[in-house]
Amino acid sequence: MMGMYLGVVGFFIFYNLSQQLLANPDYVQLASMLDPFGLGAFAETTRYWTPFELNNQIIPLEVYHWFFWINVFNCCYLLFC
Repeated sequence: MMGMYLGVVGFFIFYNLSQQLLANPDYVQLASMLDPFGLGAFAETTRYWTPFELNNQIIPLEVYHWFFWINVFNCCYLLFC
């Protein structure tokens, strides 16, 4: 049970860290990768899209973001289970 609490705390730490990094234009790429919810990657991808593009285009899948988090969760699972 303690592992779940630590996981949730770590999850929110990564989320808050990514939100702080999004404020600085130099770290936008890193922040979009650290965001566990993918909101930073979504905002970075659609930043300069027009309203027409937002309504009609499919959002591209940023593979590196998901592979990173899958590997992080797999390592945590192997360490704690």
